[in-house]
Amino acid sequence: MSTIAPNNAWLVFSQASGRSSWSALDEPFTYTAQGQQPVTISTGPANSVGWGTMTGTSMAAPHISAIAGLVRSVNPLKPATAIEELIASSTNRFVQHQGFTFRIPDAGGAVNAALGSVDAINRRTPMLAMWSGSRRGHFYTTSPQEANAALRGTLLPRDPNDTVSNGAWTDFAPTGNDLYFFDRFPQVMCIGTTPCNFAANMTIPRALFEVWTGYRNPYDPGQGPLRALYRMSRTVTVGNEIFSKHAYAVCVPGAPSCTDRSALEQQGYTLDALDGFIVGADQSRPPGTFRLCRKQYAGTDARQQGDFLFYIEPDSGPVCAQADDCGAPNGNCGFAGGYTGTGGLNAHVGYVFASENANDGDNDSMLESVEIAEGRNPAVKDNDIFAVSRLFVYQQAKDTVRRQAQDHELQTLASQIDGGQKTRAAVVEEFINHPEHFPVFAPVIRLYRAFLSRFPDYEGLEYWTRTIRGGTPLETISQAFATSQEFINATGALDNGQFITYCYQNVLGRAPDPGGFAFWTGQLDSGAMTRGRVMLAFSESLEFTGIFQNNVRVIMLFHSLLRRAPLQVGYDYWVNQLGSGTSLQSAIGSFIGTTEYRLRFLPS
Repeated sequence: MSTIAPNNAWLVFSQASGRSSWSALDEPFTYTAQGQQPVTISTGPANSVGWGTMTGTSMAAPHISAIAGLVRSVNPLKPATAIEELIASSTNRFVQHQGFTFRIPDAGGAVNAALGSVDAINRRTPMLAMWSGSRRGHFYTTSPQEANAALRGTLLPRDPNDTVSNGAWTDFAPTGNDLYFFDRFPQVMCIGTTPCNFAANMTIPRALFEVWTGYRNPYDPGQGPLRALYRMSRTVTVGNEIFSKHAYAVCVPGAPSCTDRSALEQQGYTLDALDGFIVGADQSRPPGTFRLCRKQYAGTDARQQGDFLFYIEPDSGPVCAQADDCGAPNGNCGFAGGYTGTGGLNAHVGYVFASENANDGDNDSMLESVEIAEGRNPAVKDNDIFAVSRLFVYQQAKDTVRRQAQDHELQTLASQIDGGQKTRAAVVEEFINHPEHFPVFAPVIRLYRAFLSRFPDYEGLEYWTRTIRGGTPLETISQAFATSQEFINATGALDNGQFITYCYQNVLGRAPDPGGFAFWTGQLDSGAMTRGRVMLAFSESLEFTGIFQNNVRVIMLFHSLLRRAPLQVGYDYWVNQLGSGTSLQSAIGSFIGTTEYRLRFLPS
């Protein structure tokens, strides 16, 4: 928030006029919990069930905001809607006071849920990368909100003489690899022109590499903590134009002095933020990592003087010998000319994991950046997940939770497979049931059945689950189904009563009872609920989730393991198998034993 309108942080507490604008500044709502008094200030959609509103003077808002900050510190890419649901679901008890019922949030429970209920030593997150042609500079951050501010022109300092954008936007554009599990920035206020004036492809977050969110060293604790990566900035004036430049100091956390930071301060840079941690150049290189290098602009464009860029290279050959980053794996081509200096700093910063990208030239389901880091040939179909447990774990994370496997997952699960404590089928089941997978995919699969009486096609399920991971509420998606042409064509123009009857018959397989029919029809007639919200209540009911459990798991197996929707005969067969007592692990074993599955990774 502070990068956009810091003075408004107090208005929400002190002035009624400030409250309405507060929620529009960043994401759809501000994190608050229920209070005691009868006057309610709405900061979010009506379905926020108290976690998107601030009531009275008990001011739970700072406490909930603090928990939200802790959650984001371990998982910066978790969208606001997911954090709201996570905090609400991790409450540990209810209390009564003056006739009101309150839920008490559990900070530890929320953080554990954000980590996937795993006692992780550390966690990686992408370092989002951006370039501005008008500001002549690179910008890197782990915060989607700050990257969004850069994208939409609210990152300060802003050039008051910028007559091209008129303050509405500055052409910071994402650069690097698309993050296919995180496909859009959160909503944010625009300055000047509304709606924001930018190309659609600029809203896609991109990154070159990943950093760790904490200082603890998951590889060799004896070498001390990971190194802190501090973002620093300075303002440069050329004629009547203003440019902001960013640099990054690598320091030992807690050390009384830091050579990098001192050198940059002498160049006029001041501290902005701590933007994650990396394995230092003075520490042992972990397997699968690349060198992280930095170079400073040394060309003739006065507007670009002082700008730094990052690039990565394999841990072989001369250290950071490239003149620019264009030839690196995951290269940042197009903006690299003239980056030959180091600004008095070491070019070799440390070691990082490359961010994932869509390049898979040998069609073995292993991305090229990972192949290079793993010492494999990106031109040969050689992703032998059946012989190498580490590759198997990596593949399951990519196929289910749509991200790179975290260090603790690779180390723990691969060693359990090699040691015989877990089968490969057990590992797949663990990822299928992962809190980053099952709660994302299952509701969408149920909506397809509830509205359209079919299982989802592969592309449709991919689209809607990406939308959920981007922060769109499930109710919004359900309403999109309710107004879809496919649903209207199949059912005709249903009045509210007919729609409720359809919900009962198509979802629960029975006629509505009089009381239920009257209640749900009344909700629609009064406008208290949308059809999407009503259908969601049916599709997420205990009655339907229990009935449809095996169907959901079968669709997940086809989608994650075979990367396609099932044929009807295969779908019916496996639903019947699970219903007849076949375990999920046994079914998984059959899937991963098929030739179809093997040919995803190997030539034969």
